Amino acid sequence: MKRTQTKTNIFVISAVGLFVLACGVLAGMWFFVTAKAGTLDEALTIVATRTAEQNQMANVSLLLENSALDRELLKSFILNDTEVINFISHIESVAQSRGLSITTQNVTTSALEGSTQFEILNLGLQLAGNKRDVMDFVSYVEQLPYQAVIPNITLERQGGSADSWAANFEVHITKTIAYE
Repeated sequence: MKRTQTKTNIFVISAVGLFVLACGVLAGMWFFVTAKAGTLDEALTIVATRTAEQNQMANVSLLLENSALDRELLKSFILNDTEVINFISHIESVAQSRGLSITTQNVTTSALEGSTQFEILNLGLQLAGNKRDVMDFVSYVEQLPYQAVIPNITLERQGGSADSWAANFEVHITKTIAYE
């Protein structure tokens, strides 16, 4: 009986030792996994942040690409400093080609309220010719492909002729501010 008891004791001691070893391995694995989980969480956060940044950049690039035509179109509605002289020359040549006498009375600029990039180009124009041509030209100026406003106009018959008219008006056109 002693021999069976010794075998049983050895078996129990072995089982307890194996149990303690298994618990030690389990505890070691738990600490290892917990340490790796913190590192994995940090890595996951970094990957998520990078992915979000890449998605934002892709969205911005797509927006810029899709709005390029819109920006070019909008740019065509605003005069810049290099275009002002050509614009005035164009206005005068169109009036003359329509048989009108045109005089540019003044050219000034004024601030555009709330803007640091744009200002208003103020043109004072005087026209003389037949009524229909004068009215057509004023309509032409209103329909220019720029942001243009005619805030006031004076139209009156000239001299004794029924078909001789004069117009005095201002045109306000948005233009970019020149940076020095």
